[in-house]
Amino acid sequence: MKLNIKGKRLGVAYVTFAAMLWGGLPIYSKYAYIYGSDPITAAAMRSYIAALFFIIWFLIDGTFKKINLKDVPFYLLYGLIAFGGTSLFYMTSVKMLSTSMAVMLLYTSPAFVVILSRIFYKEPITKLKFIALMCTFIGCFLAVRGYSLSTLAINLKGIIIGLASGLCYSMTTVMGKLAKTKYSGKTNAGLLIIFGMSIYLIISPPWKMSMPSLPQWAAYLGLAILGTVLAYMFYLKGLETELDGGLASIMATTEPIVATLLSCLLFRDVLEIIQIIGIMIVILGVILPIIVDRNKVSKHIKSAK
Repeated sequence: MKLNIKGKRLGVAYVTFAAMLWGGLPIYSKYAYIYGSDPITAAAMRSYIAALFFIIWFLIDGTFKKINLKDVPFYLLYGLIAFGGTSLFYMTSVKMLSTSMAVMLLYTSPAFVVILSRIFYKEPITKLKFIALMCTFIGCFLAVRGYSLSTLAINLKGIIIGLASGLCYSMTTVMGKLAKTKYSGKTNAGLLIIFGMSIYLIISPPWKMSMPSLPQWAAYLGLAILGTVLAYMFYLKGLETELDGGLASIMATTEPIVATLLSCLLFRDVLEIIQIIGIMIVILGVILPIIVDRNKVSKHIKSAK
């Protein structure tokens, strides 16, 4: 039996780097808010800039000419759900709930991915995947202070919207598995963002927005280029490797950990001992599949001798 371990490890590297880039989103958002922006405007500007970047790129390198018109309905649905829906529901849940609770609900996405991947792609729910999933849930819960009653100042409508953000986010992976059979990671990322941007033409059209200040532009560029263009390109590139969707979504849960650590470095947030334990548990959930794969390689090599 051939073990494509190298491809899987490359996938882990791509997805982990994408998660690190996504981890900077709350930082750029915070700077945007400090300089007078609001969540919907920040999300819309992030979408417009990222989409414009890909439109110009695709016009220059001729990517649009390679797109089959029959694929447009799929990518319109993919973009509206996986990118537009995630941003809209997440930003709304942040306004209705505490930020940490909104993050926790967003990161129910690995559970949706594991279940939906089992239904649509017959990916097995292995013991390893289940243990890694539990590590990410428990670790994220502790890292974002889900144990604090004051943090859990929630309501039913906000919970439903937060879960909707997790479901939409899971579609980046679930529908991304089908998208990878059509085009490259770069093309998939671009089409995802271009079509996903269309929802903001209704919610917050650019012709009704005021001109951003220079500090706001800096924050928006960080959101769009680092936290969107590059992050989605690396994540979807990771899905092109031997890494299955369930594990990819679990790996991506390093994002809130990166965000937490950056907040400590840049804004001098103080971590509690339990939060540190939570971070360590998430890291365990991420490296566990890598360790198991390494052991499989060693056994495979020994058996071949």
